[in-house]
Amino acid sequence: MSDLATTTVPWGTAMATAAATAPLPPAAPQPRASVIVADTTGPADIYGVHGTAGLTHWKALASGLDLAAGWEAVEWASVPPGGVSGEHRHTRTEEIYFVLRGSGEIVLDGVSHPVSEGWMVLTGVGTVHGLRNTGDTDLDWLVIEIRSPTPPERCTARAATAPARPPDTSRRKPW
Repeated sequence: MSDLATTTVPWGTAMATAAATAPLPPAAPQPRASVIVADTTGPADIYGVHGTAGLTHWKALASGLDLAAGWEAVEWASVPPGGVSGEHRHTRTEEIYFVLRGSGEIVLDGVSHPVSEGWMVLTGVGTVHGLRNTGDTDLDWLVIEIRSPTPPERCTARAATAPARPPDTSRRKPW
């Protein structure tokens, strides 16, 4: 089989015939699926997330090559009452946390903030963040992680030069 297109050109000029018999261009890459369907059944049970001792249920709903543009991952997570997703920092991604169920506290750079169902929190690049379930039901949240165009060294420098803020100890619980 030939890789030449064979088309009859009604006007028969040499230019049209040459164009019609030219090698075909390489096939374009196939587009990614425009719809990804995932659910939260069958999550992994992980102990000690980000340096804590408790249990976290976690599932990646979409990640890596499933996603286009600057998306890193879409994940679902859940901790039982008293559970913790420990404090940590991302130097190349931002995360959006959307609380689906339950209530708790999110710590952003040492300051505690109450969160509950329907709340959204952005953890910017370089922000130290962690989440604790302070309620009496599971705390479930969706994480949307997005790569930042800011180089990691600038994020680290920003975090290192940010003014120190004392934590709000009136609302913070010891973890």
